[in-house]
Amino acid sequence: MTIKKTKNDLEKQNWVLRKTRDTLTALYKDLDKKNEKLKRFDELKSQFVANVSHELKNPLFVINESLSVILDGFVGEINPEQKKMIKIGNDNVARLLRLVTDMLDLSKIESGKMEMRREKFNMSELVDETLSGFEGEIAKKQITLKKDIPSYEDFIWADRDRISEVIINLLNNAIKYTPENGNIGVKLEDAKEEIRFEISDTGSGILKEDYSKIFDKFERVTLGKQDGTGLGLPISKDIVEFHRGKIWVESEFGKGSKFSFVLPKDLRGGVRTS
Repeated sequence: MTIKKTKNDLEKQNWVLRKTRDTLTALYKDLDKKNEKLKRFDELKSQFVANVSHELKNPLFVINESLSVILDGFVGEINPEQKKMIKIGNDNVARLLRLVTDMLDLSKIESGKMEMRREKFNMSELVDETLSGFEGEIAKKQITLKKDIPSYEDFIWADRDRISEVIINLLNNAIKYTPENGNIGVKLEDAKEEIRFEISDTGSGILKEDYSKIFDKFERVTLGKQDGTGLGLPISKDIVEFHRGKIWVESEFGKGSKFSFVLPKDLRGGVRTS
């Protein structure tokens, strides 16, 4: 009797196990289907963002350039009130253009379609050239710019336009958070097989627990008044890491921040592909 009861109990347990296994198998299959749908939806979303951003970028660029031509007086003289209104429009178009560019870059990164060229260029010249484009903004806030950029004769192999984008993002960030009459320092250092870039500011600084968040595209750290998408630093991180480099921040809250990145000088062996 005991043996028969034990046998019946085992059969019941086996039946329960089979039912549990079948239920779990069905759930796994259902989850796989839903994951595939979500993946497809995410791909469609990224493609949509890329398409819209691409379609918007060219006309916004044309509007921005056209308004700049008017502001510079190349098509005739304008009165102060007209100049003021056109400048407001031009500044907002420029902001939209930066936003669209960020969205386009992000969609390329997420889809693995960001292309990196390998070309030979002088990093000192690139930094000087990029800084010259910010002279107006720096002067407007009466910021003191301290440069330590030796004229290195060495060339590096990387994507010049993408590295320029990183420097622009870091400069934009420094200017945005540095108060009037503050200081910004830019330093370039040759470190044998690597090149190191640093930019420091006397802005609001960043809390230590927010260091990693500012490079995360899914996080937004509030540091006072902001415009744009907040994607400049995450995009910069992706670009630097695609070049097998490293980017980081050091900061003291209330006193300022220093952003640094290092890049290998010779990337002829290839950039990171994923």
